[in-house]
Amino acid sequence: MDWEKRYDMDTPELVPVRYDVVGLGSRFVGYAIDNTIIFSVIALVVLVVMLSLMALGVSFDFDIETLGGMALNTVTKALIAFLTLFFFTFYWGYHVFFETARFGRSPGKRYAGIQVVKADGSPITFRDSLIRNLLRIVDMLPTGYVVGSVAMLRSPRGQRLGDKLAGTIVIRNRGMSYLDPAGAEQEIRIKAQPDPGMAVSRGRLTDRESEIVISFLRRRETLDAERRVEIARRIAHQIAYKYQMQGYNPNFPEHFLEQLVAGG
Repeated sequence: MDWEKRYDMDTPELVPVRYDVVGLGSRFVGYAIDNTIIFSVIALVVLVVMLSLMALGVSFDFDIETLGGMALNTVTKALIAFLTLFFFTFYWGYHVFFETARFGRSPGKRYAGIQVVKADGSPITFRDSLIRNLLRIVDMLPTGYVVGSVAMLRSPRGQRLGDKLAGTIVIRNRGMSYLDPAGAEQEIRIKAQPDPGMAVSRGRLTDRESEIVISFLRRRETLDAERRVEIARRIAHQIAYKYQMQGYNPNFPEHFLEQLVAGG
């Protein structure tokens, strides 16, 4: 059984948004898919290594009694060491790589429609991902993710221990809605392409407003499509309304912001 919690916060551009923090069900689906991929790759690597050694005529001893007594030949010891190192490196490296390089979405998370972000909505960093994944060892205790599951159920943000220490949350990809000043949710559907012929009359932006616009434009590629247009529209609307800019088209907020930075 899954549950979701609403989480209101301000993005780095000071745009109020609402996230859908996902529960155990969606996270389990993503985790199960990722584990299937991970252990399939590990099993394939083990098989290839073993067959390659056999083809080369290398002898190794995996007799149960021999293993118990650790009276292993050099090749067998090296093989066990290699496979152990590969297992731990690939298992934790898989999660860290995808969460860092794919904007918080491993293949399993992408299928489940969820992603990991920092608590302020910004993209997860390598350090954040490394911390939250190393803490899996604790969250898995004593078995079956008991510690992690209890922590998620007790957390208002659905965070396991790794998330709390790393300052991350797991949200639904399309689980964010724009909040107007009164806190009411608004459904927004923006056209994908800007109008090249749109003209913008530039107003005098404060340093803070310029910083907000530039911050968004620099990190917009790290946002999913819906969140990207939501934030762009809110920033553009506030600036255009404040300075009474003529020619502002709410259908193309990013183009408007680009023109502001370029000089209008």
